[in-house]
This record gives sequence, structure tokens and C-alpha cells, in this order.
Amino acid sequence: MILAGYISKLFAARFAICLAALASLLQILDLLDNAGEALERGGGAVLLKYAALRLPSIVDQVIPISVLLAALITLLALVQSNEIVAMRSFGITVYKIVASLAAASLAIAILHFLLSDQIAPRTERAFRDWWSAGETAPESRRERFWLRDGSTVVAVDRVMDDGRELDGLSLFQRDDSGKLTAHLVAEQAMFRDGEWRLFTARRTELSEAGIRTTVAPILIWPTHLTPANFADVAKPTESLSLRRLLDLLTGRWAGPRSKAFYETRLHRKLAFPAASIVMVLLAAPVAHGLRRRGGQATGLVVGLAIGFCYLFVDGMMLALGQAGILPSSLAVWSPLLFFASVGGAVLIHLEG
Repeated sequence: MILAGYISKLFAARFAICLAALASLLQILDLLDNAGEALERGGGAVLLKYAALRLPSIVDQVIPISVLLAALITLLALVQSNEIVAMRSFGITVYKIVASLAAASLAIAILHFLLSDQIAPRTERAFRDWWSAGETAPESRRERFWLRDGSTVVAVDRVMDDGRELDGLSLFQRDDSGKLTAHLVAEQAMFRDGEWRLFTARRTELSEAGIRTTVAPILIWPTHLTPANFADVAKPTESLSLRRLLDLLTGRWAGPRSKAFYETRLHRKLAFPAASIVMVLLAAPVAHGLRRRGGQATGLVVGLAIGFCYLFVDGMMLALGQAGILPSSLAVWSPLLFFASVGGAVLIHLEG
């Protein structure tokens, strides 16, 4: 336990340094692109608020690579100081050393999940609302938004007043087989007294008997869609909480993306924090750096190469899953399991 605590402290300190360095670098690059506009809106205070709201999303993305770098640096330091040799002379295997790092990375994975599920979605939503509020005449632009309300496809030209007013509303109602049965167009929709009221609504019904069109000056729209839902679609965020993803998949919340996209993001939400544990396995070859000539550099390069390869494959498979080309579970979990197996196999091979 004393040895595990010692290794965990070394790893945690290096992880904090790597995380701070990478997050600061990406934060600076982000500020370089937007500092001019932020300063025009209010000076240094606006710049600090911009950086604070953007930081959680940036940290969320760099945690896995920070774990990889921290594990590599920690094991390399233990090798160079001959502490690995001393440990092995007392019968401590590399398995136990890596297990100590894995235990620390498990704590990081839990914190990573809380960050990505609770903090990042809220700060990104706050940033989107705040940043768009400062844009010039944001409500004057017309951009058609699409979302799904059960079997009905909804299109809106413009969202105003935090989603309580809609311009250019179109409803495409379909039957269970996906066949279009009715098309409703309204010039404007307003949310008042807990219900949607459509103004100058024109409804066209399609059936085997023919086409029938009716016009109503005011029409009540029975739907579970709320103003908050429309506001969210008009200003979408990349970070979605686990609860919001479940609501999207069960129909309690509507989104502009396909079901495959949200299923993939749901699996990603659960799997991505586990990447920290995989990164520790991929860094294990460094622990055998003294066994052969040039082993330190070789182990370091192998660990970095496999780690970056994992991130590349993971991103590529994620895109295929979101596009519906691959099953969401296969797209998300297969890279994680494959590279965990690779890291474990390399560790077993080197340890003999």
C-alpha cells in the first residue's frame, strides 16, 4: 500500500502538470482566434469570462492524452532512477506497478465522467447563450432548423424570445410506415399559457381520397416540445449530459440529429473516461526500459505511438458511428477493447 501510494502521488503530480500544460496551450490557441472580438465586447473582464467558460470543455478533451504522458513520464523517471530495478529485486512485478497507476487513473476516470456529464454541458450552454447574446442582431438571421417530434418532422425558419416565438413553422406528419399524411404551415407560432398557438395556419391532408386543404387563423398545436427545446436546437452544444442523451433517445426531448448520432454519443459518454485506464496500459513498455539497449527511448516512442494511434482510430470510428455507418456500440467500444488488449498483450510479452 505504501508503494502504491508513492507511485500514485508521482503519477498524480505529473498528470496535473501535463493537464495544465495542454489545457493552457489549447486555451491560448482558442483565445488567439477570439481575443479580438472578446476585447471589443468589454475588455479584459469579458476575456476572462470567455476563458473560464471554455476551460471545462477543453479539459474534457485533453484528459486522456494527459494520462498517457503522465504515465510515460512517471515510469521513465522510475526507470532512470533505478527504482524499477529496486522494486523488482524485492519481487514486485511490473504488473503491480502498472496496477498502482491504473488505480490512480480510475479515480481520474470518475472525475472525468463527472466533468463531461455535469460541468462541461452546463458551461458550454452558458457560453453559447452569453456569446450569442452579444452578437449583432442575432434574431435577424434566418436559418432553418429541423427536429423530430415523434413521427412528425418539424422545421422552423427562425427562433426568437428564447424559443417562445417561432417564424416559418412547418410540420410534416407521417404514419407508422413513414408515409407523409399531412403538411401544416404556419407563419408564426407563440407559446402562451402553456400551449403553442399557430397563426395563419394552412393544413394540407394527403389521403387515397385526394388532397384537402384547410386554413385557420389560429390553431392549437398539441406537442410536448417546449420553448427550451427550440432554444437548444437553435443554439446547439457539443457537450450533452447523460440525462439529455437518454431524453433524446426516448423521445422526451427533440434534437436535430439522427438516432444513430445520439446512440453513439451515449456510448461515448460512458466509454471515453475509461480511455484513461487504457492509456496506462499503453505506457507500460517504458517500465522495461533497462532490459535492452535503447529500451527507454523505444518504450517511450512505442507508448506515444500506440496512444496517438488509439485516439486517431477512436475519432474515426466515432464519426462512422454518428453517421450510422457502423453500430454505435461497435464504433465506440471496439477501439477501447482492442487497444486495451494490445496494451495488455505487450505488457505480458515484455514481462514474460
